Order: sequence, then structure tokens, then C-alpha cells
Amino acid sequence: MVAAVVALLALVAAFVWAFGGADGRLQRGAGRARGEPAPAPALLDMPELLEPAGEAASSATVRGVVLLPGGAPAAGATVILHRLQTEWPEWRRQRVDAAITDGSGRFQFGVPHRYGHILEFERSSYAGGLRQVPAAEGELLLQLQPGYVMVGNVLNDVGAPVPNARVSLESVPRDARRARTVLTAADGSYRFEDVAAGPVRMVARHESWQPVAAPAVVIGSRRAAELRFERPTMPPLRGTVRAVEDGAPVAGAVVELVPIDQSLGLVQAVVATTDGDGGFLLEGLPRGSMRLRVRHPDYGSVRRTQAIRATATELNIELPQRTRVRGQLTAFGSTGSFGGEVLQLTDLAGELAFATVSAEGQFEFDRAVSPGFVELSSVDDSLAFRTMTGSSVRVRLAEVAHSFLEVEALPAPVVRGRFVDASGAPAAGVSLVRTQRLGDLGNAALAFDLDRVGGGLLRMAERDELVAVSDREGRFELRGAKPGMVTARASGPGVGSRLLGVRMPAFGDAREIGDVTLAPACAIAGRVLRGGRP
Repeated sequence: MVAAVVALLALVAAFVWAFGGADGRLQRGAGRARGEPAPAPALLDMPELLEPAGEAASSATVRGVVLLPGGAPAAGATVILHRLQTEWPEWRRQRVDAAITDGSGRFQFGVPHRYGHILEFERSSYAGGLRQVPAAEGELLLQLQPGYVMVGNVLNDVGAPVPNARVSLESVPRDARRARTVLTAADGSYRFEDVAAGPVRMVARHESWQPVAAPAVVIGSRRAAELRFERPTMPPLRGTVRAVEDGAPVAGAVVELVPIDQSLGLVQAVVATTDGDGGFLLEGLPRGSMRLRVRHPDYGSVRRTQAIRATATELNIELPQRTRVRGQLTAFGSTGSFGGEVLQLTDLAGELAFATVSAEGQFEFDRAVSPGFVELSSVDDSLAFRTMTGSSVRVRLAEVAHSFLEVEALPAPVVRGRFVDASGAPAAGVSLVRTQRLGDLGNAALAFDLDRVGGGLLRMAERDELVAVSDREGRFELRGAKPGMVTARASGPGVGSRLLGVRMPAFGDAREIGDVTLAPACAIAGRVLRGGRP
């Protein structure tokens, strides 16, 4: 009983701190109408985004090298630069540019800024991937993996082939594999190529059947899998999407359903698009609780929990107008000044917007976003906020055309040092990755995702994140969200990796830790077998 009370009090405290300062008051955006709303940049049809004021057409470089599995340069690999539109793990993106690596495996793109971009890399016969471009400068290493083929058939309950079924390779728990989907042919067969080795969850979906899954298939060890539908679909989910303001039907809205304990990007959603009357129909549903999300480029998004039952359900969903956000950043407890910092806004649908802070502390985000609770953070960790984590602050946006925010911030603590090798020479190009892995921290560093508390879900506070790359003199700079211990892993060419526990100083302070010695790199070679096979 005592443990339950303590847990409840902790949840309440987390809620208060996440939405307010030390005084416990909710921080809300003061929205006010100012004439007609500006056209909202589209999300689903990949629009052009506004660049934050004051940025040059091309003032940064994204460069790197693609390597083969053995470490040799991968010439002829394709690298695609995308602009990120939604947060991890969905990573909805808009293509910007593409390049083919040269004989040294290198590529380079000119961009207005490094933040808000992601790289997709691939080469025939190998498994590629996605890599978010960090704010920290430095050359990116993108390593291909051996590519495997996965084939099989999808059958119904009597053994007949099922054409046009959607077969997906999805992430298993605690993994981050991107979901891939193919359709079965007329004979019920499917084929995946260039798949990375490792465990996957295989799922088959069809409008007439409940999804069927093979929860643990090891790619590389197993080359074929048969999936068989067993139960007819639950009754479909029907509904109409309308605008809040006038009740007009919304055509072209995307309606998505995913299991409540899974995330878009790592699993395949059941998807429908509304017709001219705003109507939609979702079929091929399992029994149980699902997460429903509705998005449209001209309207704010809606997300809710939806139960799938034995009787048909009719939904009426209203989409609010989007809101353009600007505001004022003020220094907390000091006369500190701002200028040049970049803020990231993440709305309830995971859509991203960015703004550069002026010398007067003013900012305006580059796209209209969904109203409701949004999260503000500093792209390069140069700012901290009066919240439980210090790395972000949550505010509420009203359903108005224009919103104005007043946000208090203070400079984040900084640790500076220099990486050297065993001989004392500077170690250049060493990557410093802030990590939240349980094996590194020794405990579950969990943070409440308050937008999902109603579904009983928790998530890791952060993903592993590249925060610094040492320069030619071996120097690096680590910025922390708040004072206290930060765990980071250092690794680089010619040196062995090392786990660092760094204590961040007080807000606004910088600390010098001097030289950090990295041991010489070694190599371990071997062979991995499963059932006698590689």
C-alpha cells in the first residue's frame, strides 16, 4: 500500500514539474487571434518549409563516409539527405538531395543548418539504414551491414494463398529496427531483400483477417517463414473527419491505428485516407486497445486511445486549426542574453518545427503546428529550462491562429576537455555519445511521456545521442541539460572506446577537466554460428 502511494505521489510530482516551474503552476501559451491565419505548411505532401530568419542559404556542411561491413570504403553507395518532419522513432521525412559516394566512400551536402536533417544510405546487396544528423560538427561514419533475403508465403486458415496481404518486418521489444512492408503476389508469396541480420517481428495483415505475427524470427539464420491467418477481422472502424471551426468534412486526412504499446516507424500502422465526404474505413483489425492518430496538412492532429470491439464503431473526429507560434525567451534569475540558439518544438503528433532566437530573445517557428501540449527544447543543449529534466519544457497551445509564448531559460552547464592517446598526442575525430543505456547507467533512467500517461506507457528519457566530436587538437565540449552526472561514451579512430561519468557544473558555469586519455585500439576477430551455420 505504501509503495502504491509513493508511486502515485511520484506521478503527480512528475506531472507538475513537467508542465511548470518550481512554483507548480502550469505554463501555457497565451494565444491570441491576429487576423487571418497564415497558410499552414503541409506535412503529408512534403511541403517547402520556412527557414528561420537570419540564416544563410547554405551555411553548414553535412559530410561523411560510407563503409562496407569490414570497414573498407563503400564506393557507389547512395546517400539521401532528408528534412525531418516528425520525431524519432517515426522519422517521417522529406527528400532534399542525394549523392553517390566516390572511391573513398565519401559524400557531402551543403545545407542551411545541420539540425533537422536525416541521412538514408544504401547499396545493392547490403543493408543500409537511417542516421540523424547531429548538431555537433564532424564527419559521419555510416556503416553498411551484410544484406540477407527473406522469403515465404501467406496462407489462410485452410491453406490457400492470400494475395495482396501486407507482410512487415518490425522491431522486436527494446530494438530500433525500421519497419519494412511488402505485398504478397497472386500466389501468396513475398520477398524481402537486403535485410540486416538480427531478430524481427514478422506480421501479416489483410482487410479480411486479424493480423498474424511470428514474434521472433532471426534474419540471417532463417531464410523463409510461412504466415497463416487464423481469425477473421474484427468489425471495421468507420468514421468521419470534420473541421472544428465549421464542421466541414475534411478530405485527404490520414487515419492511422497502431497497437497501444508500439510506435510508428518501428511497426506498420493500419491506414486509411478520408474521401471527399470525410469518411474513412479501417479493416483488418485485431481485438484490443489501439492508438488512433488523425493528421492532415491543413489542420491540427488528433490522437486518442481506441478500443476495437466485437461490434462496429462509428467515430466522429474533429480536427482543430493549426497555430503559428512565436514568443519571447527570457533569462531566469540573471541578466544573461541570448542570440543564435535554436529551439525545437515537438507537437502532439510528433511533428517538428524550429526557430532561431534573436539577440532580443525573440523567436518564431518555421511551421504551423497542432494545438495542445507541445515540447520545447534546445537543439544543441545550449539552454536549460526549469523542469524536472532541464532539457525541455512543455507548454499548452490554444486552438487559435497565432500563439505567443513566454519561456524562461538559462545557459546550460558546460564541460570542456581534450582527448589524447596513450602517448599524450591529441586524438582528433573522437565521438562523444551521451547514452541512457541501462547497462551504462546501472538503473532504469525512465521519464514520463505525459501525452501517453493515459495509456499507461513509459519510454526511455533519451536515445543515445552524438553530442561532440573532438577537433584537431583533441578538444571537445560537452553541454548538459542540468547539473549532475552525465554518462557518455568516447570512441574514435585508432583509440579504444571509453565510458565517461562527467559531473556537470551549475547552470551557466563551465568546467575544465583537462586531458582524457584513451587507450590504444585493439581488434577482436571471430566467427558467429547458429546451428552450425554462419
